[in-house]
Amino acid sequence: IRTQHFRFQSTTISCLVIILLSTFSIVNVARGWTIRTVTLHVPGLPRSADGFSIIQLSDIHINALTSPDMVEHMVRDANTLSPDLMVITGDLIDADICRFPRFCSSLHALSAPCGVYAISGNHEAYVGMDIFQRVCRETGIQMIDNRSIRLPNGMVLAGISDDISTLGPKAGPFIEKVLATSAPDSTAPAILLSHRPDTFDAAVNAGVKVQLSGHTHAGQIPPIDLLTLLFFKYPVGLYHNNDASLYVTTGTAYWGPPMRLFSRSEIVKIVLKAR
Repeated sequence: IRTQHFRFQSTTISCLVIILLSTFSIVNVARGWTIRTVTLHVPGLPRSADGFSIIQLSDIHINALTSPDMVEHMVRDANTLSPDLMVITGDLIDADICRFPRFCSSLHALSAPCGVYAISGNHEAYVGMDIFQRVCRETGIQMIDNRSIRLPNGMVLAGISDDISTLGPKAGPFIEKVLATSAPDSTAPAILLSHRPDTFDAAVNAGVKVQLSGHTHAGQIPPIDLLTLLFFKYPVGLYHNNDASLYVTTGTAYWGPPMRLFSRSEIVKIVLKAR
């Protein structure tokens, strides 16, 4: 009898805990994103770039079920922060959003003096790179897969496609090649956009000073958050390697069920300071 009573109580308590945690996870996503400011000290930063700000969006996963109002709100919040540069580090889309004109018109409003740039993530590969390229054309977002550019302040902005970011520590030769297209002298501090974070060690060896990544979502909910900590060397947050920095965002939205337990979605403002 005691055993049956214990089983009933433990089952009831377990169900209540699951319901409470699930409810909190849903409400946590419904609260929207937090604005996170990250200051990075970059050696060799040109004096003209001291205080240079970058808005990082990532893992938005826009699809047919995404609220157009949410996308408009995201664009408005990102623009309100008045960045010098805006970047999207992969997984912008989860469907052919060209079929939903309101999404493209909202994204077209993203604005920064030095431009709005994006790289592909694994979900762009799933949807189709031709669709991603069309979305970029229609929204004015500049795709920077496997190329680099010189910013007006003298820094280099580089991006790699997701199939290269999957190489992790072995991506070094590809990153060096991408950097060489705009920075053959290798003296200018470089910012690398890489959807997956585990290219960081290779990027550091290639001379990159700042890497911005996403992909992990901080796991969103258990047990995926624990698996993320186990399987990624750089799962979420800020990391340093010698004089280089990596920031791995939790993502601006979510993938799968609209749930987050131990993390918040975020829009990240990166501020570069001279060391």
